[in-house]
Amino acid sequence: MAGPSRADASSRGWWRSTAADAVGEGDLWLAVANHHMDISLQSRNGSYTIKSGSLGQPGIEGPGLFRNGPEWVMTVSYGACGYCFGTQMAYFTSRDPLVSWQFGGVVRSDACGGQPNGVVTLNGQTYEWLDIWNGHQQESQTAAPILLSPLAFNPDGTLQPLSCGY
Repeated sequence: MAGPSRADASSRGWWRSTAADAVGEGDLWLAVANHHMDISLQSRNGSYTIKSGSLGQPGIEGPGLFRNGPEWVMTVSYGACGYCFGTQMAYFTSRDPLVSWQFGGVVRSDACGGQPNGVVTLNGQTYEWLDIWNGHQQESQTAAPILLSPLAFNPDGTLQPLSCGY
């Protein structure tokens, strides 16, 4: 099960993060947008061994990490722009998160009027978690309305455009 979480930016330099459990493998994966606006990846297994890597694509944030069959999928806010109204949402895929990621493309150019902030899986369905900004900076991130948009795949394995709940 994957779920969004927030890390303390002031003490660790991390801005947004998503944790994902590798189905059947027992490893816990963490994807975070670091202070360089790149995505860092960490894996911890039952013996507390840590593996780490980086996506190597600066200017992105709000990672959502989950499995789709044998592939890992990472959704991101593409073209980092904090508190922006309608940023692009793109995705990457990988068979091994620490080796290489392939750019899957921009799924929606306006992210349903919000900004991607990770994924959450509820009852077997994975949703993109979008913070909906009202065109100006909120007094706090918790003031932003949330939209959960279901993620679905085409028969060829590509991610379908977001439905935005309508």
